[in-house]
Amino acid sequence: MPIPSLLHDVAFYAAGLLATYLMIRTEYRLLLHPLKNYLGPQLAKISDTYSTYHSVRKSLHLATRQAHLQYGPVIRLGPNNLVFNTVEALHDIYDNDRVDKARTYLVSLFTPYPNIFNVIDKDKHRIKRKLIGRLISESSMRKFEPIMLEQVDIFVQQLLAMSRGSAPINMSDRSKYIGADISPSLAMLRLEPIAQLINLMQKKSYLRLWQEMIKSRLKEEKHAKYDLYSHLADYVDSPDDESLSLSEIWSEALFFFPAGGETVTTGIAALFFYLSRSPTSYERLKMEIRSAFTSGAEIKGGPQLAGCQYLRACIDETLRMSPPVPGTLWREQSLGDKGSEPLVVDGHVVPRGVIVGVNIYALHHNEEYFPDPFAFKPGRWLASETPAAQRQAMNRAFAAFQVGPRGRAGKAMAYLEFGLVVAKTLWYFDLELPPGELAKVGARVPSTRYPAGDGRREEYQLQDVFTTDHDGPYLMVRPRDGASKDLETR
Repeated sequence: MPIPSLLHDVAFYAAGLLATYLMIRTEYRLLLHPLKNYLGPQLAKISDTYSTYHSVRKSLHLATRQAHLQYGPVIRLGPNNLVFNTVEALHDIYDNDRVDKARTYLVSLFTPYPNIFNVIDKDKHRIKRKLIGRLISESSMRKFEPIMLEQVDIFVQQLLAMSRGSAPINMSDRSKYIGADISPSLAMLRLEPIAQLINLMQKKSYLRLWQEMIKSRLKEEKHAKYDLYSHLADYVDSPDDESLSLSEIWSEALFFFPAGGETVTTGIAALFFYLSRSPTSYERLKMEIRSAFTSGAEIKGGPQLAGCQYLRACIDETLRMSPPVPGTLWREQSLGDKGSEPLVVDGHVVPRGVIVGVNIYALHHNEEYFPDPFAFKPGRWLASETPAAQRQAMNRAFAAFQVGPRGRAGKAMAYLEFGLVVAKTLWYFDLELPPGELAKVGARVPSTRYPAGDGRREEYQLQDVFTTDHDGPYLMVRPRDGASKDLETR
């Protein structure tokens, strides 16, 4: 038989076998799969193409919420995936010793050593969280605060320099810059600005830059700086159960570098966006800060800053409306769970091997827990304005930092950095929207596919790339009369 004819026949039969396999698999997933009775987009039931499509468009969080509105609080968003939109499911999944991170997290391994984000084994995670949690605890933050304050002062000094021009300032860019300064400082991976510029000009890869930062830190004495390395160096190859290898420390630093600042950078940009659209909230927050402090230099962590209750309410409302991780954090029943009791999530028996999760963006915009969810209402978090029962329900549904044993250990650091940046900015400057098209940057345009409430309010545009990407808002930044003199003399 001629070779071209043979190849044609092989291709024909291979195509036939593939088509038969796909047909059988599709029929199984629709008619025989344990999740066959759960509602959801038809394409999502038979293939991961649905999630992949929306992930590429960076809109999976929006698509998930819309699917909940159409199909209900429990949806099938993949052949083997269930997504819930209830507070009961939130705690049943994430505050449960019988549940582990899904094995899909292993795709994020950039080194042979898992870090606190992608480690699946609970015992290893417990050790990592215990050690790293000490570094980013509230007591530890008091030691790190001088470095953080130094970076925040540089942030406001740069705003002052830029405010002398007539151009609006992109607050998203500014927030990313300060995030890129503070988190790497704590993660021990910080190069001098000129070295960073050279690396960018030479277009060096992220991993290459990471390696150079490690070499730079290792040249110094281990306790030369208060950072991740100085905190964990004594545990390297120690004989007890809390031993870490040096490579594991670098893996943790690799996670800290991009992720440590993204919670705050997203939140800062989003808060400035919502304040620019809510004059009442802006004026109230500005007056609270300017009444609580007599100078910008006085703004630091402590009782005075903690006493700014409306500031904390604005931060929580921003993290609710624009969660830095808006997607679904996947979990599955632990492989080591050999008990006879099935895994039950909000009354639903979940078959072993099924991946489950709660979409944070959808939950934070669930009217059952957050009435009028697309309205920026910081007062909803204040005891003086909201009944205790409603605040309790909201707090149980608030998952900007996750919940349970995997909850984000850097919560104290995030709130401190967030509060310092916003308080110092509003102490030194007055903010307003610019004229023209730049005023619209950062606002998500509601569509028939992804509506935003009643369409009368603007929502900050988040792009779901596991954490988030964002742009805007552009603001006119005006130095407050007399308040910026101490900045000019530094």
